[in-house]
Amino acid sequence: GQLYPSEQVYVFAPWEGRVERVLVEGGQRVEQDQPLVELVNDELQTEILALESRKKQLETSNKALEVQYRQARRAADKARADDLLGQIRSGTVEIEGLEEKIGRLKDRSDRKIVRSPIAGVVTTFQPEQLLRNRRVSPGEILLEVMNDSGEWRLELDVEEKRMGHVLDARDRRGDE
Repeated sequence: GQLYPSEQVYVFAPWEGRVERVLVEGGQRVEQDQPLVELVNDELQTEILALESRKKQLETSNKALEVQYRQARRAADKARADDLLGQIRSGTVEIEGLEEKIGRLKDRSDRKIVRSPIAGVVTTFQPEQLLRNRRVSPGEILLEVMNDSGEWRLELDVEEKRMGHVLDARDRRGDE
């Protein structure tokens, strides 16, 4: 048979990425919320840079439109001024949307550390060799942590013809 802690938790990848660093070793004791693994999502960083570039482009365009708008107002060209004002407002709305999206993506990129859900011992054998530089998908198992200070369970492999002895002992004792 085998003896196991009752509380065993798999640690899953919360998002797609590449394992940049493994911060623990097999057999190491960890505390709840202790960093275990650092993930990096290169595509996410690329997307953030592209959005920031688009935002700067729109800001530059809006500044040029504002100059043209002021000139159109001075020249009393109401139709041109209204058209430019609409373009400025449209650009401003797009900039605000980009800022919001960039903020969400940066928040996701800041949460690149995977933490232990419980206090216990890392039971994954050689996690550094297993995970380092590996691409992972959301929901993929990274590590296993067991709470060795809580209750334990014993799993016995007993032949069916011998099971009667175990059941009789359990009944005499009156517990599971």
